[in-house]
Amino acid sequence: DTVSYAPLVRVGQPLGALKFARANGPALAETHRHEIRRRMAALMFAGKLERSPYAALLFDPAHATEASNEFIIACCSVLHTSCQSPLYTTVTAGQLSLSKLLKLMSIVADKSLKQRFSLDSVEIELLPEFTYHPIFACPVSKEQTTADNPPMLLVCGHVISRVSMLKIAKGSSRFKCPYCPTEQSTARAMTVIF
Repeated sequence: DTVSYAPLVRVGQPLGALKFARANGPALAETHRHEIRRRMAALMFAGKLERSPYAALLFDPAHATEASNEFIIACCSVLHTSCQSPLYTTVTAGQLSLSKLLKLMSIVADKSLKQRFSLDSVEIELLPEFTYHPIFACPVSKEQTTADNPPMLLVCGHVISRVSMLKIAKGSSRFKCPYCPTEQSTARAMTVIF
């Protein structure tokens, strides 16, 4: 099944193309119904596709580039990752945050306000396209965290999963960090958002 649909239609093998479409089409029917119809109609011109109204559909390199880009976007969406390069994402997020930081700095420039604010811990809310699924493996349980079991920041600065924290606490609100002797409280632990 490494044979793709387009070459089969191009060389005049409509039965092979139809078999390929039946095997792979149902998974795409919901989201790509229009494109599937167009490609199935192209089967009528198998072997003479270059003289058909569907010639550009299977021969135009722009369609391949467009399909490739759509595939990358869909794949990244499912994986909750950026389809842009990390450098592009970082620069764009920084550019969007810069105006807010400059405004805050102009407010903090007043010496009487300088003592109240720390620019080291300013949170700037970014657009949803800059928010990704956190990939964090708990060092205690060795499992990847999820929305139901998020990473928790302990008072000492170590991060473990919520389930691990609750297991260590054993129903109590107080426990010791598994990596250092610092006394912890489940109430003071904060959810980490990457």
